[in-house]
Amino acid sequence: CLNFVAYKIYKELERQLQEKGTTLSPEKVIEIIQSIYEIAVVTPEKEVLSKTIITSEEQLEVKRLFGF
Repeated sequence: CLNFVAYKIYKELERQLQEKGTTLSPEKVIEIIQSIYEIAVVTPEKEVLSKTIITSEEQLEVKRLFGF
């Protein structure tokens, strides 16, 4: 069952990349997003502040494509 879900997610990523007109492959996007990190801090007032850490042009391109 997990293999089926993974396959469906992969195919959806492939479809979205085609729709967005990029030359990036699903494999490359998966490799890129594995190195994107987010840091979250809870303030004394219980407010959660978060920041996504983008360190390369490839990461920035994926961020632009998917708007996160």
